[in-house]
Amino acid sequence: MGIKFEKKNGVGCLTVDDEMTIYNAAEQKTEFLGHLSDCQEVELDLSSVTEIDSAGLQLLMVMKSEAQRLDHEIRFIKHSQPVVEIFELLKLAAHFGDPIVIPSEWQES
Repeated sequence: MGIKFEKKNGVGCLTVDDEMTIYNAAEQKTEFLGHLSDCQEVELDLSSVTEIDSAGLQLLMVMKSEAQRLDHEIRFIKHSQPVVEIFELLKLAAHFGDPIVIPSEWQES
């Protein structure tokens, strides 16, 4: 499982270096929720997510709602292309509320 965790200036920084699919969602959920409950503020770096399906998307939704329930803050940052594509397809960018930056190299010629 490719999840790295470090704490910087009181902020829990999680980096997902893996796919977020049905095959690993249960393990990721356990790890994500553990760090979320331990940290008042969490950033989830999605830049290395290679694939995301409905289970991965549900996991992001669970993280967001659990953070609200705990009165913690969570930010999804550095969205990978697969994450941006599913957010756009399902019109979920506003639901999550985090800024999404589209790198120029993603644009087709």
